[in-house]
Amino acid sequence: MVGLFGFVVTISVLVVQMATGTLSPRFMRLWYRDRLQKLVLATFVGTVTFAFSLLRRVSAGAVPNAGVTLAGFGFGVSLRR
Repeated sequence: MVGLFGFVVTISVLVVQMATGTLSPRFMRLWYRDRLQKLVLATFVGTVTFAFSLLRRVSAGAVPNAGVTLAGFGFGVSLRR
């Protein structure tokens, strides 16, 4: 998940860099203000944060099933959008 997060952030930064060189500032302002994009990124970052905080509760004999299910669901939601 960390690798995927790094890949997504890297691609996003590259897209922004390429777009600012070829597109007008007015178009980029619309892209930065897009609520759906901000929601998807917030969902993804929140899921990654929750998954890392959940790792502290995993021990040799117990895994929090509800937390793992919720993290998987959040990850699926962030990929679907």
